[in-house]
Amino acid sequence: MQGLDRPGLIAFLYGALAFVSIIFPRGVPVFFCVAGALGIAGNLLRRDAPRTWLHTGPATIAALAFLAWALLATTWSSSGLEAVAKVFAMAMLVVVTGVTVLSASRSDRVMLTWVCQGLVIGVILGGLYVAIETLSNQILVRSIYENFPSLQGEMRKHLGIKEGKVWYLTPTNINRQTANLVLLFWPAAWAVWYLFSGQLRKVLLAVLIGLAVAILLKTEHQSSQLAFALSGSMLALSSWSPAVARRTIQAAWCVAVMLVVPICYALAANNFQQNSALGMSAKSRIPIWGYTAERVLDAPFIGIGTGSTTALHDKIRDDRRIQEKENHSQQPSERKWSVPRLGRHSHNIYLQTWFELGAVGAVLLLISGLVLLSEIGKLRPDRQVLPLTVFATVGSLIATSYSIWQLWILAGIALSAFFTSVVMLRQEAQQTTQTSVP
Repeated sequence: MQGLDRPGLIAFLYGALAFVSIIFPRGVPVFFCVAGALGIAGNLLRRDAPRTWLHTGPATIAALAFLAWALLATTWSSSGLEAVAKVFAMAMLVVVTGVTVLSASRSDRVMLTWVCQGLVIGVILGGLYVAIETLSNQILVRSIYENFPSLQGEMRKHLGIKEGKVWYLTPTNINRQTANLVLLFWPAAWAVWYLFSGQLRKVLLAVLIGLAVAILLKTEHQSSQLAFALSGSMLALSSWSPAVARRTIQAAWCVAVMLVVPICYALAANNFQQNSALGMSAKSRIPIWGYTAERVLDAPFIGIGTGSTTALHDKIRDDRRIQEKENHSQQPSERKWSVPRLGRHSHNIYLQTWFELGAVGAVLLLISGLVLLSEIGKLRPDRQVLPLTVFATVGSLIATSYSIWQLWILAGIALSAFFTSVVMLRQEAQQTTQTSVP
């Protein structure tokens, strides 16, 4: 970063990265790799030309160890080369995160300030877009598909069209946008706190909080609501006592990783999906969790193989269709949300790790999280608050949604980690400057 002599351009690029990651989640992996290329360029253009361009701390090594096992698990996966590609893509994100974090650590206060300002602007604009779409039943996207039908493509199955008018669009994409907004919310709020003061700080925080609340009250994505609520609670706890907050997260991480199988099985066995207090999304996932938890026993130690959940789901679906055809069924078999079944993914990354990578993968995932929390614990207490809050956001979000191999959510998490590092570095630079002033 420091080798590029146009801070305003850097601010624009990283602001655009934050904005695009919210409004176009599927494009995040590509744009984040561009950010990694900028980091490498910044390092190479430095006068001292540092030899090291990748942050290889304990957390990075632990993550790569997990991926090494995932790569080995592709040898018995039913997804073939697709599984290998997924592992290498995830490894690429780990490397890019290491590159950008190291590049940020070599930047001066001015550059860090510009990047943080870009983050704040990008998240506010992205939040404004998501708020408009959420409150208007996605009027902007529906208008685009309505006026340019050629763009509908594979999205047509998600559209409700009557007499040429697109009157409905499933919340799939808006849910992804909301998830990425939640991932970037706390770094942006922290940047506002340390970059600005007085009335401007109050206004910007009010705008950020107002947009988040408006979106989360209206959204159908309960996973984002849960992640925001739990991370907000962790912010309060870590502000009071970072040590207590860290131990709480460590305990929760151990429970989430090591006890997810019996917990999910018990929820389904006791028909918890029939609880009227649950939303439809939660009700539909509990049978998936219960069935997947049972299937973990198929290969409890090494798992069924990287990325095999989707392949197994598709095989079960195709076999069912063949059976219906052979039986000359007039109607397809009834699919109810309460029926135990396998999903295309587990909607729970902890459970999916057990299912695909077995106990070995679960232990490596456990170690990765604990190593990262240990690294956070080495920071000064006041500098632990933000990373603990972001860790809580990620940990709760992956407990109830998406897949471990979906690149867009992995890139969103990596981007959140990068911006968290930048904001922390900016916080450190400001505190150092204040301390040095007589």
